[in-house]
Amino acid sequence: YTTLVNYTCGVYTNLWTYLSKMMQGWIEFFCGVLEEHRASRGLTQEALAEMLGVGKGYISQLENGRKNPSLAWLIRFAHILGADVGELVKEIARREMDPS
Repeated sequence: YTTLVNYTCGVYTNLWTYLSKMMQGWIEFFCGVLEEHRASRGLTQEALAEMLGVGKGYISQLENGRKNPSLAWLIRFAHILGADVGELVKEIARREMDPS
């Protein structure tokens, strides 16, 4: 079971890395969604960073598009904020299709 989970996570992480490199514009939309979801829950960058076990600078870099998030990070972010990963991805895709 553990081997299957590790393999599956590896496949998704590799896919996420590939897609994030292919779709740099997508990252910009992710940044907006991240910041809005964090702010809508009344969390500061520092508070979210503490909940995720990362530095505040990492959250800032994600929100400013200077860091590409991993799939594992997106899943953790969604879990912490009580959001559905699929809905986050759909929201990002909608923004990419209609950025107005």
